Amino acid sequence: MTEEEILEYAEKIKEEIAEAKKMFEEDTKIPALNFKLTENEPDIFTSKIGGTPYLPNNIEIPTDKYGKQMKLLAQFDCTLLSGMPDYPHVGMLQFWLSVNYPWREHKILYYKSIDRTVKEEDILSRITPFVQGETGAFPVINGGYGIDAKLTEESMGNSDKRCKALLWYYLAELTYGKILDEYDDDIFELIEVDFTVGHKLGGYSEDPQPIDRLSYDLDFTVDLGTDEEVLLLFQLEYDHGFGKNWSDNAKIIIGDCGVMHFFIKRKDLKALDFDKVCFNWSCS
Repeated sequence: MTEEEILEYAEKIKEEIAEAKKMFEEDTKIPALNFKLTENEPDIFTSKIGGTPYLPNNIEIPTDKYGKQMKLLAQFDCTLLSGMPDYPHVGMLQFWLSVNYPWREHKILYYKSIDRTVKEEDILSRITPFVQGETGAFPVINGGYGIDAKLTEESMGNSDKRCKALLWYYLAELTYGKILDEYDDDIFELIEVDFTVGHKLGGYSEDPQPIDRLSYDLDFTVDLGTDEEVLLLFQLEYDHGFGKNWSDNAKIIIGDCGVMHFFIKRKDLKALDFDKVCFNWSCS
């Protein structure tokens, strides 16, 4: 179809398009803890990105397959997640990452309770010194940062691999399959869906290199809300400065404009089993 033909077709089914988008947004809406980075690193008991971790005296620092210490990528006070079903609401959740680029190894630690007698100096004495650019590469630049978090809701974004299939599903149902006979182009030309960007826990992922289902799949099964659904556990984006160069005053560097994802099945999240968390990252 030409652009003019697409506009004409969209006008004919504009009510169905509006209803399909409304159904899509309502059915895929879930909570997300979005946050921005602050300038100063908080203490070891507080949510942070990078920096000095909370670490009980009886817990070893995670290591990679070469025996080299991993580094804290992020930790979250789980009381921030109290408005998010299936997520832990007490204790602390930590994300550790190997320091060698391209960061192939990770470890998730969850503490059901926090020992407030732990001292930062004791933790520091157990950590092998790390110098950015000398002993390895790490996404978090210049120490650590606090977070300014807000609990929100968001609908699925257009980089989720299920997005196109769901939009086709709703619109095909509303047009009684007529759209399948008359239109076989990109569904995003009819229904506009935004990205879901930002640092977050929960919600939906943004991927600079998404893999999409391109058309309506008669065998497509909606997995939303099921125990087998793969959820976004944590997303961390690049956080660059605005100086002369793109890296000036950067807080997070992931490739160039990259994004890191940690995914978990709902059934594992409910069980607080973080051993099967899947990690990946990509950049534009």
